[in-house]
Amino acid sequence: MTVKSPIRAGLFAVTIVALGAALPLAPAAQAAAAKTKPVQTAALAPEPRPTAKPTPPAGSTVVAAVSPSVVAGAAAYDPNKVKSEIDAALASWAWSLNSGQQGVVVTNMYGPDAIMMSDDQSQVMFNNGGIVRYYGTLVSHRPDLKVTFGDGWITVLGPDVGTATGFYTFTYTQGGKQVTEPARYTLIYRKTVDGWRIVSHHSSRLPQAQS
Repeated sequence: MTVKSPIRAGLFAVTIVALGAALPLAPAAQAAAAKTKPVQTAALAPEPRPTAKPTPPAGSTVVAAVSPSVVAGAAAYDPNKVKSEIDAALASWAWSLNSGQQGVVVTNMYGPDAIMMSDDQSQVMFNNGGIVRYYGTLVSHRPDLKVTFGDGWITVLGPDVGTATGFYTFTYTQGGKQVTEPARYTLIYRKTVDGWRIVSHHSSRLPQAQS
């Protein structure tokens, strides 16, 4: 009676498997294997995992690039309120000019870094030099000077910045005759601790109608 050793049987099986892996497949077998081999396509490719955004270290401060108006007035503001305030400042400018108080106009209505351009002046005027002299000369030569507003628009750019654009008409007496000068204006207002101030003023007379 022959007893098979389990060790020898295991070695025999390993040898058969190794020989099968080493021997090349027949052409028919190779073709069959090729048919069953999975093909990797772009559609089947695994999607890349989203990269996690870096987290700022604890205690760090992230500063966004925002305008000073947004930083100073982070809380919501009422554009209608800003528009009313600019409109009131414009009315105060007209009242001061009509009353002949050019000093009040310059001191209370224009900022210290204001710029003014007018078509009756060849140079840019700055505060508090050129603008002061301009209003002083204007009122001294035309003591009855008056200004009235026509159509106008106020644009709110932020809680502390806005523009006023429109038409106004100057009237005064010259050589015993009443003179009327329709003109247009653009003013940029900025809100300061002292109230709304003009930082830029451009004024020019309307072109004469062509016949």
